[in-house]
Amino acid sequence: MCAKPSIESRRPSILSLESMRSKASIPKSEKFGFPGWTGLAPVRLDMKTLLKAPAEYFRGIDSSAKLFWRYEKNELQIKILLQLPTDHPTLPTSWPLAVVSMLSEVDLMSAFNPVVVAPPQLVRPPSLDFITWKEQVKIRFVMSEVGIQEMTRLFTEDGLIVLKISKVANTSDQRVQDLQIPRGYKYTEGADESITALCISERQFTSVTTVRVPLPQGYKIPSWLLNFILAWVFPTMIRKMAKVASTISSDPEYVRRFEADEVGLYARIAKAVSDAKEYEKSTGRVFNAYNPVTRPRCDSFRAGNLSERVDLFKTRAGVGMGSASIDSLLLTVK
Repeated sequence: MCAKPSIESRRPSILSLESMRSKASIPKSEKFGFPGWTGLAPVRLDMKTLLKAPAEYFRGIDSSAKLFWRYEKNELQIKILLQLPTDHPTLPTSWPLAVVSMLSEVDLMSAFNPVVVAPPQLVRPPSLDFITWKEQVKIRFVMSEVGIQEMTRLFTEDGLIVLKISKVANTSDQRVQDLQIPRGYKYTEGADESITALCISERQFTSVTTVRVPLPQGYKIPSWLLNFILAWVFPTMIRKMAKVASTISSDPEYVRRFEADEVGLYARIAKAVSDAKEYEKSTGRVFNAYNPVTRPRCDSFRAGNLSERVDLFKTRAGVGMGSASIDSLLLTVK
């Protein structure tokens, strides 16, 4: 009888982080405003070919995705930056709409997320600013889990769109109690979350996503698994999302949902894009996360200033919430 292969021999064969560094020009994290983060090879996206758009359409826009990671206290943090034109080259729609719709139409997510093995299912009726669903994920030899996820959506008057996706870690939550977990799976562990901010300007927008994975005290993810996550899972998902996005405005199912707009989400995205363009015209501010001079910061937005003032007030009252930011304050509101 053949010997059972070791865990090492069964691990996925992928590029190591070291080989990724040797095969491409690694972006400097400081250049993008994230000192102390480790940069990875950019994920090249051939958007010109996918969209069949003229070269002028991408003038001054770097459409390759930038990835960074770090350990911060007891967390693994991953940051993804992507820059695209704001408007579609031929259709009266926008790329922020494509990004938000792919993340919000969760039952279609398995088309681009390589670890989602079954179409996610809503567990409560959605609303404009909140959605919650059941998600089943699997990485062979690593995990087979079912979990409840929830997304909070935030729109500001100056055109900022923020999406926060969190696992429901409380197993006494009624949504978790109602779950039927398939054989061979277990309820997900941990309290992972991701925060995506879409900073929109007249000609281009930047999507900045931060993934946070809490870890036990002193624990670090094995290097082979970290390699797998950073060198395959995220690049694969980004490339698949780009492919889906390139045809989303002609995809019958997405188009049907855009037209139905049952909770008003797509009208609200269109308003956010319009607000962002109007804000740029009235203030002269052109946001570009790849430019240290025009990079959006908390005080770039009226809501950001408000969060700072609220945090200062609470700190003086002895109930501060820590460092003021869109992440730490505004995203806690549902």
